[in-house]
Amino acid sequence: MLNATCTTPQSGVELDARGGLDDQAAIWDAFVALGILTKGNPAKSLICDGCEQTCFMPVEILPAYNSAFIVCDKTPNMGRIEIDADDLRRWRSSIEQLAHWLAGELKTNRTPTQYDENGAYNLGPCDIDGTPCEIILCGHVAPEGALGDHLCILIDPQATYDSNTIRLGDIIVFKGGKPHIRKSVLAATLNPKPKSIAVELTLIDNRLMLENCKTGHVVQIAKPHFNGTNARLIEALFANAGVELAIGNAWRLAEVDKEKDIHKALSELGFRKARRKAFISVAKGTILFQPSISQEKLTSLGLSTEDLFDQ
Repeated sequence: MLNATCTTPQSGVELDARGGLDDQAAIWDAFVALGILTKGNPAKSLICDGCEQTCFMPVEILPAYNSAFIVCDKTPNMGRIEIDADDLRRWRSSIEQLAHWLAGELKTNRTPTQYDENGAYNLGPCDIDGTPCEIILCGHVAPEGALGDHLCILIDPQATYDSNTIRLGDIIVFKGGKPHIRKSVLAATLNPKPKSIAVELTLIDNRLMLENCKTGHVVQIAKPHFNGTNARLIEALFANAGVELAIGNAWRLAEVDKEKDIHKALSELGFRKARRKAFISVAKGTILFQPSISQEKLTSLGLSTEDLFDQ
């Protein structure tokens, strides 16, 4: 988790960026320019694509001829398989490099220091929505494994509120080819949810996320096509949460060119079975969306949090 080696985007790295290869390459270049990625030693072996066996093979390099190739000893008559030199390029990153960039973006005015034996870094004090907070970048898990092995931001480890851990991927966005911090997400973390709330839906970067507010466990239940019909619908529902809308009005608020069957759209957004029963009410030509559900409401519906996650 603390160190990673990766290939160039041309060699198949999957980046969380909308658009094609040019957009991915631009983001890659931005990481290099910011020092988040630095050059590593060239690869000495690769998966050979000379035949369908895809063997992992050592690479021979002839610098004098600017040539790289694999010598196949597995399949008769294959001989040398030429390798593109770009496929051998490797890049390195570490939590320390990332910590330095984050500290600069958050204007902590402090050089990050190691926080604990797990390799976490203290980025220093940061002003979030007028509130001074201590920011930690860590790779270890939250209580009960809530965030898996993701890198995350920890706000004030000694704070009294519970939900003070955020996945790093949920606060970094790309604008104009450069990464930026979504401070609004950090600010929202400072406002703990009422203890009565059992589960909650949020919309983050076109991803519909379901959170167990008691454990912090989060899953993605839908990722509609950017600016597509379903994406516009869920945005309109969030903008009018708790308001009963005529279905036709909901589509007008979504500003779509062509309406689709509301039940099909909701199913594609992950509202099926228990989730449909908990968060959506469609009756007599109207729709009501409630993204936050209390434990009392779940119980009255004959549901549990497990019903919403086990679909």
